[in-house]
Amino acid sequence: MTTTWGPLTYPTSIDSYFTSSTLVDNDDQVVANHPNSIGAAILALETKLGIDNGVTIDLGALSFLASGLGANPSANPIPTIWVDNTAGSFILTYSYNGVDTQLLNQVDVTLAASATTGGMSISTQEIGNQAASTATNGYVLSTDWTIFNDKDTPAVYAENLDIDTGIIETVDSFNPAGDGTIMWAYQISDDLTNMRCGTVLAVWDDSAGTVDSVESTTAELGSTAAVVLSVDYSASEVRLRALPTGSSDWKVRVTCVSKFEV
Repeated sequence: MTTTWGPLTYPTSIDSYFTSSTLVDNDDQVVANHPNSIGAAILALETKLGIDNGVTIDLGALSFLASGLGANPSANPIPTIWVDNTAGSFILTYSYNGVDTQLLNQVDVTLAASATTGGMSISTQEIGNQAASTATNGYVLSTDWTIFNDKDTPAVYAENLDIDTGIIETVDSFNPAGDGTIMWAYQISDDLTNMRCGTVLAVWDDSAGTVDSVESTTAELGSTAAVVLSVDYSASEVRLRALPTGSSDWKVRVTCVSKFEV
């Protein structure tokens, strides 16, 4: 009996002719079709795996060189998506019939000049930063932030724009957290021709509830002698107060230049 093999279907599908049509000794006649089919199957495998170009590992049409870099599979007649790292970068590539098409190319991250000036750095695609010091730029530590915030007290503005004769009124006040000192810069005017400016310095003892102050002033325009400034300690508050005598509608504007508490 003569049994023939075929047709070959690999690599589209696995050939099944050999298992379904095995030859039997003293029964089947060996004909040219048999070794030819085996040869065709071997050729299909070789075509699938590719030629020997130093390849040590083959995964279908995707191969790797002995160095671990990807071997370009574009010579194989099978569409392949692979990562091309032959140049040291990583490029997602589609290869078919000798044509390579880049799908996605990894681009190295770079830092702008403002980032490097600020203390940032990059090494092997890792971005780093450093703490600021007296010699280098960088980020501010929490301890530094506390120190910087305690360097200066932001200016605080307060005003009383209707102070009448014989009535002592508060221009600015605060509840201290402990003993301390304060400096106010002030302006006094009637919004006409009478005005002066100066500073008031005060020191207080929080536990004793006492305060001492001194005023420094410029020469006045017109006359502002009727307005007297003072600092007292009342109901747990330090208060800057103004008392006009003989005239009304005075306006006092103050700015807390600095304040220190312990």
